[in-house]
Amino acid sequence: MVAATNRLDLVDSAVLRSGRFDIKLHIPLPNAAQRRGILDTLLHKKLGNFYEVEPSVVGFVGEASEGWCGADL
Repeated sequence: MVAATNRLDLVDSAVLRSGRFDIKLHIPLPNAAQRRGILDTLLHKKLGNFYEVEPSVVGFVGEASEGWCGADL
């Protein structure tokens, strides 16, 4: 079984007992360069080759979105 949450503090301790979910993997939030890459990928998928977004705009949004994950972007 695989489970995912962004609020481990709200998961009941009975679910986290030994033998249930033995491996807990923490994936940190992306840094500014990774967020810019995510935005480039998302914009390319949504807009295709019809529109081009200025790299400075993508860079600004990547820098201004500290604490955001890919789903937030």
